[in-house]
Amino acid sequence: RLTDDDGLTAGILDDASVAILPYNPFPTAKEKKAIRSFLRGKGKLMVFYSADQALAGMMDLGIGPYKSWDAGGRWSLIRFNSNAPAGVPETVLQESRNIRPVHPVRGKASVIGSWETSDGDATGDPAWVQSEQGLWMTHVLLDDGDTMAKQQMLVALLGSLEPAVWPAATKRLLAEATCLGKYPSFDVALRSVENRGRGKPGEAQIAGWLKEARTIEQSIGESSKAGHYAEALRDIPRIRKALFSAMASTYDNRPGEFRAVWDHAGTGLYPGNWEKTCD
Repeated sequence: RLTDDDGLTAGILDDASVAILPYNPFPTAKEKKAIRSFLRGKGKLMVFYSADQALAGMMDLGIGPYKSWDAGGRWSLIRFNSNAPAGVPETVLQESRNIRPVHPVRGKASVIGSWETSDGDATGDPAWVQSEQGLWMTHVLLDDGDTMAKQQMLVALLGSLEPAVWPAATKRLLAEATCLGKYPSFDVALRSVENRGRGKPGEAQIAGWLKEARTIEQSIGESSKAGHYAEALRDIPRIRKALFSAMASTYDNRPGEFRAVWDHAGTGLYPGNWEKTCD
């Protein structure tokens, strides 16, 4: 169910177990009253980039000073730790240029993921914090790549708040990963890639990747049937990688072909050092 700031009342949350605030920096008094009632009723929150101290307090968190870094490369990767829920990826790429840190208070919350620089250095800034009331990310979720890892992350985090989402969410994520964006099913994708690979220089390697994809798909099915959805979730990027590698190998390089990437800042990840950015 979707609603806007004006529509968020206690009534709309009556039959919900989780509420997601994708970007609500300053909830109104009416909203906070509804959220407080929701939490008292054992509801859970997933909050992104809020600046409201009262909302943070409801989740046993405190908001630190706003931080920004225009040059880029400061907050480039989220690394999850051993406190994170089962099924989250080890790392998720995201190039954030500003964050609003939150920190656990009264020992009732814990950091489950922290920001690293594009050099792989720890920043000491929390990216995700978890308390009994839910989860909080210190920036918004950007659509800037690493899509599979972000989807896996969201499914695992939501599953930790509401286990009922696991079956449908895992099934949907698997379907998206195995259709390669263009095929109606995993079986059709396999047959198509197999046909495209016949006679190619890398035909044996393509066949090996497809065999690996079938094996992983079977393992995911067995894990899901047993209710081990976190295990299934961790295998989904592997099947995507195998299928994608096989599919990519069926394409021949064209004469004069070149490849490029988009850099929003126009400076590279390391301003003044294009060689390092390209590496």
